[in-house]
Amino acid sequence: MIAVADNPGAFAIQTAGDKFMSATQKDIRADSEGIDFLSTLRIRMQAKFKPRLRAKKEDRAREKISRKELEEKVGRRLEEAEVKMLKKARREGNFHEALLDVKVKGKHDKFA
Repeated sequence: MIAVADNPGAFAIQTAGDKFMSATQKDIRADSEGIDFLSTLRIRMQAKFKPRLRAKKEDRAREKISRKELEEKVGRRLEEAEVKMLKKARREGNFHEALLDVKVKGKHDKFA
């Protein structure tokens, strides 16, 4: 697999005989001489499957947060399920969105 220079995120598959695989609507062939549109392959994956860099000790320590700190950020007492959800969101990286959801859920709005 060779990365295409002028197209980031695109690859070309080279065979053992120094030819490239190409595909059309009718067939897939392994006789293309160079890298062109038909021999370019783009690989996409979901974010949860992308490889992650290993976190350092300081980063892992930053991921830990106490119930008291969470309650201060929300501004009210939290239920056990909310604490678990916020801690998990902090580990996964979507903490601020989850925190906003918990804040909005706790607000009382007589017009809603």
